[in-house]
Amino acid sequence: MRSSALAALLILAAVVLGVHGTRVLGPVADASVRVRESASEAGPTASADEPMQSGEGEAAATSPTHVPRRPLRVATKRVEPFVMETGGRLTGFSIDLLKEIALTADLPFEWVVYESVPQLIEAVESGETDLAIAAISMTPDREQLVDFSYPYYQSGLQVVARSVPLALPRRLANVLLSQRLLFAYLFVVMMLVLVGHVVWLGERGKNPQFPRSYVRGVWEGIWWAGVTVTTVGYGDRTTITTAARLVAMVWMFFGLFLMANFTAVVTTELAVQRQAMVVRGPDDLAGTLVAAVEGTTSADYLVDRGIEFRAVTTVDEALDLLRQGDVDAVVHDLPVLQYHLDQLDDPELQLAGEVFQPEEYAIALPTNSPYREELNAAMLEVKVNGTYDELMRRWSLGPDWGE
Repeated sequence: MRSSALAALLILAAVVLGVHGTRVLGPVADASVRVRESASEAGPTASADEPMQSGEGEAAATSPTHVPRRPLRVATKRVEPFVMETGGRLTGFSIDLLKEIALTADLPFEWVVYESVPQLIEAVESGETDLAIAAISMTPDREQLVDFSYPYYQSGLQVVARSVPLALPRRLANVLLSQRLLFAYLFVVMMLVLVGHVVWLGERGKNPQFPRSYVRGVWEGIWWAGVTVTTVGYGDRTTITTAARLVAMVWMFFGLFLMANFTAVVTTELAVQRQAMVVRGPDDLAGTLVAAVEGTTSADYLVDRGIEFRAVTTVDEALDLLRQGDVDAVVHDLPVLQYHLDQLDDPELQLAGEVFQPEEYAIALPTNSPYREELNAAMLEVKVNGTYDELMRRWSLGPDWGE
C-alpha cells in the first residue's frame, strides 16, 4: 500500500516538472522566430565575403537588422585633365579628388558616365544620380537647377588662335606701326625737342648758328640734337658755350643707349611678327570664325555677347577645326586648352591674350541633398591634410587656372 502511494507521488512530480520546462523554452523559441522574420522583412544584409565600410562591422554584430549604405551614383564626363579614361578605368584630377573625399566621408559610390555638362546637370536635377563631378563651373543659371559643394578649383576662359608666317614686307609694316615702336618714336621726339630747346637757350645771342628767333632757333637746336644723337654729326652746327658743350657730351653718351634700345625694340618686334595671329584675345573675337563646345560656359560667354560661333561636342574637334584653318580661334577653359596644346605640340597653336571671366569648379548635387554638408566637410579635410596639394602636383595643374 505504501509502495503504491510512493509510486503515484513520483509519477505526479515528473509530470509537473515536464510542464514547467515547456513553458520556459517556448517563449525563447518564439522570440528567435520573430527575430528571423524581422531580419527577412528588413531586406538583405551584407554577406561575410562582402566588403564593409568602417563602422559597419560593429553595427552588424549588435543589430541583426543592419542595412549597409547604398553606393552613391556619381555622374561624370570626359574632360582632360580632370576626367580621363585610360585602359577602361577613369583617372584625372576630379576623379582622384572624389575618391579621396569619399574615402574620408566613408561613402561608397559608383560612376555613371555622360557625354556633356548639360547631361550631368540634368541627371543630378532629376535625381537620376546623387552628384556630378568633372570640370563643372558654378553659374547662376545652374544654381537654379542644382546645389553646389564648396568650390575646389579656380578656372577661367582663354582663347587659342592659329599663327601663320608673314612675308618680310608685311612684317616690316607691322613693326613700324606697332604700339611699342610708336611709344619709342614719341619718346625720341620728346627728347629731341627738349635738348633742342636747352641748346638754343644756351647758344642764342652768342652763336649765330642758332638765331634768336624762337622758331628758327629751336629748329636749329632740334636739328643739332638729331644729327648728334645718331652720331652722324654733319658739323654744320656746333656749340661754342661751355654749358651747351656739357649738354652736348651728355647727349652724345645718352644717344648710344637710346639708339641701342631703339634697335632692340625693332629687332624684338621683327621676331614677334614672324608669326601673325588673327585673334590676339577676347576683344578680337567679334567678326571672326570661332569654335566652342556647346553647353559650356565658353559657349554661354559668346552667346551673351552676340558673337557667332561654330558649336562642337569636344575640345579635340574644335582644335582640329583651328588647325585646318576652318576657324580663327577656340574659346574654352584654360587648363583644358593647355593640356590639349601640350599633347598636340603644334607651334602654330598658341594661347592668345589673358585669362578672362574667372570661374570656379564644384561638385553638383540635387537641391537640399543630405550629402552636401558631409561632402563639404570631407573636402575641407582633404585640403587641410595636404592631399589636395599632392593631387594638384600629380596632375601638373599648378596655379589655379584652369568648363
